[in-house]
Amino acid sequence: MGTIISLTRTEGPDRMPWDDRWTTPTLDQLLEPFEESGKKKILDTLIANFASFDGVDKSLIWYGSAWKWTLEFTLAAEGKRPVTPMAYLVLNPVQASVSVPLTDEVLTQIPIKRLNKYIRENIRSAKRAVELHWAMWCPTASTEVDYLTDLFKRKHKILTAA
Repeated sequence: MGTIISLTRTEGPDRMPWDDRWTTPTLDQLLEPFEESGKKKILDTLIANFASFDGVDKSLIWYGSAWKWTLEFTLAAEGKRPVTPMAYLVLNPVQASVSVPLTDEVLTQIPIKRLNKYIRENIRSAKRAVELHWAMWCPTASTEVDYLTDLFKRKHKILTAA
């Protein structure tokens, strides 16, 4: 006997905005599940910090079955520099995560030993794909937001100095 798989779209009140590929959610809808756990304030601060840097744009983009609706932070193109992905905030209602893709060129310029252990360890264990190191974090405290903002600032400074 074979298994029957339904390919119909799930609709209704049980469908989380993060899961609904067909309806673009608002940022508030994506952050709503974090209010109960108290993590919404942490994520709001992280978003505000990342978006405050010069030339950084944020966009809500569907990234498929793994990341679904994700907030992407990019550095706008300037001169010969193309649009550069700076960070991604995956707003999975179970566990929000931040990914900061790092090239070898950026990694050689970041003083890894001076970074906080929270940042340093995840950079060292980052998966490497398509010439990028995909470092990931799941911030749960405001101090971790400060450390991630510091990494973002360093990456921004390196990319805008070029």
